[in-house]
Amino acid sequence: MGTPAAHHWNFFRSGGFDQVRIDSADDLRNLRSLDQKLWAILTCPIGGLELDERTLELIDTDHEGRVRVPEILAAVDWVCRVLKDPGIVFDGKDSVAIEAISADDPEGTLLIATAREVLAQLGRDATQPLRVADLQDRSTLFPPGQPNGDGIVPVALTRDAMLVDAIEAILRCKGARTDRSGDPGIDQAALEAFFDDARAVCEWHDLAATGGDSLRPLGEDTASAMASFDAVRAKVEDFFTRCSLAAFDPLASTALNPATEAYSGLSPRTLSEADDAVAALPLARIDAGAALPLGAGLNPAWEASVRALRDKVVTPLLGERETLSATEWRTLASRFDAWRAWQGSKPATPVAGEPVALLHAF
Repeated sequence: MGTPAAHHWNFFRSGGFDQVRIDSADDLRNLRSLDQKLWAILTCPIGGLELDERTLELIDTDHEGRVRVPEILAAVDWVCRVLKDPGIVFDGKDSVAIEAISADDPEGTLLIATAREVLAQLGRDATQPLRVADLQDRSTLFPPGQPNGDGIVPVALTRDAMLVDAIEAILRCKGARTDRSGDPGIDQAALEAFFDDARAVCEWHDLAATGGDSLRPLGEDTASAMASFDAVRAKVEDFFTRCSLAAFDPLASTALNPATEAYSGLSPRTLSEADDAVAALPLARIDAGAALPLGAGLNPAWEASVRALRDKVVTPLLGERETLSATEWRTLASRFDAWRAWQGSKPATPVAGEPVALLHAF
């Protein structure tokens, strides 16, 4: 057998030198045999050219932003494989008929199946050509209610109420990925992260349910009681600290109680319990080792808050009383230590803001 004849190339002159014409199927099939010294350029950017940038992005297989000779040759080889007549690329059309695709090539077979699916999705039959414009609107090609293989699940993909609740919760807590349909959805990473956090949050809530009196000294009322305790905590501790100083040095009592001038400044004003100047005064009269009154003798700006402390904390834990000693106050504070530690261990995740019943249901 003789040596195959070399391909005959046609040239045209432009810019002062001869350039190869590529305008036939045979030119494409023989492009690998063309000496690269005859190529006008060996690399070019994918942007800023009078060519479709998306096409150049697909040719740029290493995604470095430039198209090089090996990538051009690979793209041409692919076209020659999947098209029965690669010369149709020179027709200047923006469409291709399904019968022009080669079923003898595995990728061609896949392209035929894909083209049929796209046409069916668009309401057209397989005898009609597939146009470039048919592939532009992803929301048409990939409706949110149909699987599309991108690994992202939008809410519309299911009608199961529990799954809808789960997807919406994951979207709230972990953010959204954009599905091919254009709808927000979740991926596997968000799903796994959400359920890891959900388990931690459920375990945290379960500790409160099983911790007993040591964790919840007032049962279901513990959170409300601690809120009442914390509402006056700084002011009560200020009162007992002043009384301790008065016990340390009797001369301090006069200085630690409001001066006469403080009341003189208040006397011309129209006062109320909400007055900041009144609230700034001590909780009660400062005396060495004094107990905190829980009724009469309180700063009027704090009466309601101390009454709530008495009703929600003191009486349930210590019993009925009209005053509270510094020792009793410290005892009350210690009863909430476990609860505070439990609250401090709350998982730092947006999932913790979801209803625990919902998390347990998942």
